[in-house]
Amino acid sequence: MATPDGGPGGVSGSVIWRGLKILGIPVREEPRLFAISVAGSALFGLTTVGASYVLGQATDRVVLPSLRDGDAAWGAVVGAPRARGGGGGGPAPRGLGRPD
Repeated sequence: MATPDGGPGGVSGSVIWRGLKILGIPVREEPRLFAISVAGSALFGLTTVGASYVLGQATDRVVLPSLRDGDAAWGAVVGAPRARGGGGGGPAPRGLGRPD
């Protein structure tokens, strides 16, 4: 399969360099907005990792023992979704987590 620049497969260095130069224009024009967007992306990534960790812990402490023993402690079943930030843990901020 040929690339847009006519090379035999893969992306050539010139295509990547041109793309980076195009991305550099808004970075130079709005550096503060770019920094805010990068910080927001990093925060989103960290919260995704954190949520995955919490769900993994809930699985290890509630789901797996329940499957192994045949029952789970009521407090653990109720507390696991609350640790994630939903599932009966009280009202969520409007627009976050639950439909209105």
